[in-house]
Amino acid sequence: MAIPTQEQSHDESAHGSKPVSMPEGLRIGGVTLAVRDLDRVAAFYREVIGLELIGREDGVVRLGAAGSAFLELLHRPDALPDDPATAGLFHTAFLLPSRADLGAWLAHFGQLGQRLDGAADHLVSEAAYLRDPEGNGIEVYADRPRAEWRWTSTPDGRRIEMANRPLDTAGLLGMASAPWAGAPDGTRIGHVHLRVGDTAEARRFYGGTLGM
Repeated sequence: MAIPTQEQSHDESAHGSKPVSMPEGLRIGGVTLAVRDLDRVAAFYREVIGLELIGREDGVVRLGAAGSAFLELLHRPDALPDDPATAGLFHTAFLLPSRADLGAWLAHFGQLGQRLDGAADHLVSEAAYLRDPEGNGIEVYADRPRAEWRWTSTPDGRRIEMANRPLDTAGLLGMASAPWAGAPDGTRIGHVHLRVGDTAEARRFYGGTLGM
């Protein structure tokens, strides 16, 4: 469940007279995952991703960085395993403040003896992909400065140019100025990536009903 950091602007679209428009700078405030083995999954996000424990109560663990919680793990022993053939969460993307931070995390990940599912340079960002112990997808990434993003005009409007190029892992590792010491201040949920059965219908909902 994605929780925005500020309220959506509710206008006359609720009555069908005006389209909804998302506020400028809207961000995802947090994500909740239902997990079967709460302790194991919480340990993974602390040790591998570098999140800190913010709070714990019966059946719930909250994790984040610099005292701010943005990942909630909800204990559900009967939760079904992820099925990549069904609609649902594809991955949760953790945005690090800088390329140097991403380089430090990659070094830390390598020292743990872990293996990535994949990695890519998307032009607007650089990203690494993996899964938690219960198969939930994860992206750890850093954005390039928005001033460097390139745009293309299309019949539908302007679109950001993106690609799937090989990640400059060596360059990122070389930028790490200090060993990884956990998710730094400024780390947050950058986005969530969803699997859908009908992309056109999903676009109408997220673009029209929600105003993205």
